[in-house]
Amino acid sequence: MVSASRKDWSMKLDEALWSYRTAFKTAIGTSTFKLVYGKSCEHRLLQMNELEEFRLDVNENARIIKEKTKRWLDRLIKPKEFHEVNKVLLYNSRVRLFPEKFK
Repeated sequence: MVSASRKDWSMKLDEALWSYRTAFKTAIGTSTFKLVYGKSCEHRLLQMNELEEFRLDVNENARIIKEKTKRWLDRLIKPKEFHEVNKVLLYNSRVRLFPEKFK
């Protein structure tokens, strides 16, 4: 379970705790999970699948919200037309207002 150098024990800790908490204890006649939560635990794989489905739903909802926000903000942008007689402010990238670094 743990490598010979025993340096990866922290990566296996979560699985070991899950096994310990869900195992049947003879002294108390039940698992500690059932004692605390009042019901038997589901298999860890089922929880992982539900978590993955939840993540996919959240990602989909976030994408939908981003699209709606973009459409709403794009409506607020007013198209601007420039003609040759108009004066405009040009950005000069060579001009440095603060040539030294902030300290």
